[in-house]
Parts: sequence; C-alpha cells; structure tokens
Amino acid sequence: ETTQIAKQFETLLRSLNDSDARVKRLEQENRRQILHKEVGFDLKLKRAKDEATIDALTKLRNRAFLECDLEPLFARQQEKNAPLSAVMMDVDNFKRYNDTHGHQAGDSLLRFIGSLLRGGIRPIDYAVRYGGDEFLLLLPDLDAREAAVVADRLIKLFAQYAGQLSKDCGVSMSAGVACTQDDSCEIGHMLVKNADAALYAAKHAGKN
Repeated sequence: ETTQIAKQFETLLRSLNDSDARVKRLEQENRRQILHKEVGFDLKLKRAKDEATIDALTKLRNRAFLECDLEPLFARQQEKNAPLSAVMMDVDNFKRYNDTHGHQAGDSLLRFIGSLLRGGIRPIDYAVRYGGDEFLLLLPDLDAREAAVVADRLIKLFAQYAGQLSKDCGVSMSAGVACTQDDSCEIGHMLVKNADAALYAAKHAGKN
C-alpha cells in the first residue's frame, strides 16, 4: 500500500511539473506575441507619423513636422550648448516660371529641389518644404558661417540645373541664414522667423 501511494505521489508530481512547464511555455508565448504586437504597433505608428510629416511632391518634411519636432530639436541644442542654424531658401521668379512653362514643369522643378536638398545635407539635418516654393534647412551643430557654406553650395548646384533647363528660364535661389549663437531667440519658431527675415533681405538685395 505504501508503494502504491508513493507511485501515485510520483505520478501526481510529474503531472504538476508538466503543468508548470505548460504554463511557462504559455507565458513565454504570450510575452512573445505581446512583444511582436508592440513592435508592430510602434512600426505602424512611426510609419503613420512619417507619412503625415512628409510632403508628397518633394519627399521632404512638411510644416506638420515642424509643429511636432522643431521645439524639441531647439531645446536639445540649447541643453548641450550647441548651435542650431536655420536656412530659409526660396526659388526666385518661380511664379513666372510656372506661368510660362506650366504647372507640370513647376512641379518637376520642385521635385528636383527636393532631391537636391535631401542629397545635400547630413543624416542629422532636416530639409522641410515650408511653403509653395520655400524651403527650410535645420542644421544642428553648425554655426552661421558653416550654414552659409551649405546654402551657397546648394544655390550653385541649383544654378547648374537651371542653366540646363532653358536660356530664359529665369529661376535662381536665394537663402537667408539664422543661428542660435548670433540671433536672440528663445524658441525654435523665432529662429525660423529670423531666417525668413534674412531670406527677405537677400531677395531685396538682388536675389540669387
């Protein structure tokens, strides 16, 4: 009788061990599925955010991106006491070009600018379509002089492309630079406003 009880006890113990193992396997599977769903949700959320903040024509960031990310970027640069430069760029005589050559030609020009800006900045920089033919570069860790070099190089590359379009295309680019080191601004939007004012001065001085 004692032997039989011992066997029953061993059988019960094995059954409990098997149950524990099944429970652990279920817990691990549940954790794996939850983690998989969380990763999938994060990717979908990131993709949705990217789609909402990308301009469809130029593939650059859009104004919605600025509303979400400009001030945090400004704050990060302030916290590490590093400069943040903004370059506002504009196509000179774009309306005339659009009216003369048509909207498809105008869109093609804007698409080229998108590819030019994307290819002409560092991975840590941001290129934004600010408005119709107005573009904004945000350049962390660059001072005004360094940002001006970037702007000048892009303007010259655009001029080479414009020269291939037609002799009378009449388009060029102007740019204005502002930097947190040189401009009195407490928020990122003020930095952008200063760059826009510098752009206006450049256009008033003769464009290009």
